[in-house]
Amino acid sequence: MTASSGWRRLRIPDGHLRLDVTLPIGQAYRWRRSPAAIPWTPPPASPPLPSSPLTSPSPSPSPSPSPSPSPSLSPSLASPDGPPALYEEWAGAIDARLFVLRQLAQPPLAARVDNRDPPVWYRLVRSAPQPAPAAVAVTGAAAAVADTTAADAAAATDADATADTASAADADAAAADAAIHDYFHASVDAASLMDSFVAADARFARVAPGLRGSRLLRTPPTESLYSFLCTPQCQLPRTSAMVHHLSRAYGTPLGTVDGFVHYTFPSTDVLAATAREDALRDAGFGYRARYVVAAAAAVAARGGDAWLCTLRGAPRDVVAAALTSLPGVGQKVGACVASTSLDGDAIPVDTHVWTFMRRDFLPHLRSASGRRGGVPAAAADEIGDWFRERFGGAHCMWAHNVLFAAELPALRLFLQKGGTGGGGPKRGTRSAPVRRTPLVPARDNSPKTVGDAATADARADTAKANAAVSTPATAATGAAATAEPSPSRRNKRPRAMTADAERPEGARAAVAPESMAVAPAAPPPSPPLSPPSPPPPPRPLLTGTAGAGPTALAAGKRQRSVVAAARLTMTLRQRKWR
Repeated sequence: MTASSGWRRLRIPDGHLRLDVTLPIGQAYRWRRSPAAIPWTPPPASPPLPSSPLTSPSPSPSPSPSPSPSPSLSPSLASPDGPPALYEEWAGAIDARLFVLRQLAQPPLAARVDNRDPPVWYRLVRSAPQPAPAAVAVTGAAAAVADTTAADAAAATDADATADTASAADADAAAADAAIHDYFHASVDAASLMDSFVAADARFARVAPGLRGSRLLRTPPTESLYSFLCTPQCQLPRTSAMVHHLSRAYGTPLGTVDGFVHYTFPSTDVLAATAREDALRDAGFGYRARYVVAAAAAVAARGGDAWLCTLRGAPRDVVAAALTSLPGVGQKVGACVASTSLDGDAIPVDTHVWTFMRRDFLPHLRSASGRRGGVPAAAADEIGDWFRERFGGAHCMWAHNVLFAAELPALRLFLQKGGTGGGGPKRGTRSAPVRRTPLVPARDNSPKTVGDAATADARADTAKANAAVSTPATAATGAAATAEPSPSRRNKRPRAMTADAERPEGARAAVAPESMAVAPAAPPPSPPLSPPSPPPPPRPLLTGTAGAGPTALAAGKRQRSVVAAARLTMTLRQRKWR
């Protein structure tokens, strides 16, 4: 592996690049941000590296950028003698190279100097060897040495070896420089694109001031495919964790930055040979594990990573047909891969895009819904055609990136002055809690509560009706039974009633008052070993509607309504928490 190099400045001619609105918006998932800003003074500008024959510049079409002079920087940024400033640091891998990026830390709505963002500095931490070219070079060198004589081989000096090492290091540095500039689409004039987008659309003009530093990335096709296979029904942190697991489980270590070990992303052949669905499910991939394993096998059968690279620059229909034929790749995943790694003009339509397109641009799609509430295929095609017609087919994805980022809660601070452009509440902000009126009013201890009043009226009317139709003995018996305090004796007959039942029928009325007068009181029950269950409400002696007054009937009806409402409330709560 090649050792780390010094700091170099990333050459962005238009000066439009902010790492905090480019890297964390779902284009790539393996960049890690330093937890705290770093006091640092940038070095003097380094001479540009020679172009490397191993890499080629991005073939993406771009407007002809007008040559602009070097930006005027403040003394603290341009001179190493100035006081150190606070810089944000990002670390991530591009292909088999580990980079560290630094940019001046600034608030979301910081003013731009000369309409340019602060420069970005990069450092190559480690570069893994390229297996195929290295094997060919070693084989050719060995064959050349085999043809020479022993005297010629002994004449090789250490100076020649040192020169070869320096030349290889320079070539690797040049290749890394070309790779990182190609990754950020440095050849595209984003300033001219943003100006044309602002003139073409009013809502874009409202959100663009805070997001002008956003750039479209050009990620490797292999990493892009398997990363976006992890995105369905996932938020950015979980997707990033799954992509990091693929690198850690099947990649090669590149180096450690801030205690985090970075790895190369595995090739399709490695995933097809070693990845297992059960292991990915155990790692938290869920149903996506099946698609990752099946897609790796399908791509390997068609030629592996080389087959994916042949799709770069192909017509949109050809790319879409090739990608959607893979397991787990639908319209959204295929469009993401095509636009971020295959130089395509496909427009991915996820929930964020589906929301703001129906809200702000195509209101006639509000009633449309696809399978299982997803995006209909015809509606996704219409949205893609709208973007290509409004913003131009070659770079419509750049406009899509800005409008998509404006919907992310993490970037809401960048839009406080620029405006959201939406008609509804801001996404990601908490609204005031809604106080819902309960179905059943709160119960208190006052006698004016509906349930208590109904119960009291019903008991009073029932007691009056029982007293009117019963004999003195029966009324006294009912009163004694009602006043019985012991739950254990509730179902037993009182003593007076038992003694009265044993006498002849003619003598019952004469002795009933005397028997009840001399009946001893029931002894208090002993405390139970376990707390008894609450006693049920006393049942009236008079049942049915015969003899019940209108007050009792109305009270019972109100009580039944209250009970029914309470049961409905409990049912709704249980369904909500399920």
